Amino acid sequence: MRPVRASWKIIGLAGLAGVAATGVIVVRSGLVKKVSFPREILALSNVGAAVVYFVVQLAVLVIFVAAVGHAPAWKFLLILPVSFLSLYLFTSALAMVMSAVNVYLRDMKHLMEVVLQLWFWLTPVVYSYENSIAVHLHRHGLAILYFLNPITLIVLTFQRVFYVSTAVHSTVTGQILHILPTWSFSKFLYLNLILLGVGIVLFFVAEAIFGRLEGNFESEL
Repeated sequence: MRPVRASWKIIGLAGLAGVAATGVIVVRSGLVKKVSFPREILALSNVGAAVVYFVVQLAVLVIFVAAVGHAPAWKFLLILPVSFLSLYLFTSALAMVMSAVNVYLRDMKHLMEVVLQLWFWLTPVVYSYENSIAVHLHRHGLAILYFLNPITLIVLTFQRVFYVSTAVHSTVTGQILHILPTWSFSKFLYLNLILLGVGIVLFFVAEAIFGRLEGNFESEL
């Protein structure tokens, strides 16, 4: 349950920031039309608020884990800053694009709420990675399709830190259940660095898209 809580907080960060930021330009239309300032700050402020909320929740989780005497995988803990930065960049990129698009298509906020639910079930949170479609895709050399969802690797990294082991002993069947990919520290780090690079590119692409769309904000609002 501990990794599930951490995983849900990751989805919650992306979802909370994404939904809140989607309508922020419209909600703050009076400010947008009267004051000249970088409008993307409005979307990024929602991401910042979600990050603070996430850090507080994570701190509570860490205290709980320490209280029950469960130590994380200290070595893999070193990858978390890279993974978290990737999460921030992807969330910021999503927030900027959706906030700009919502000025022209006002129903995007409702669509984001539906997408968030779908996003949750496409990410290994309530089910393990080894019980997902990723295993079947891997057998056909198509595992990369499963990782087109950038949150998947981030969730797996957090789970690897809190689970410590990639397998657990089932008290029901008495069998060993493989719940996480048996990747080495170097592979986790390598994949997270690639994800970070993609996140940086997407952030600047989102910034460019926002810049092109914000030119007509005043007339649309």
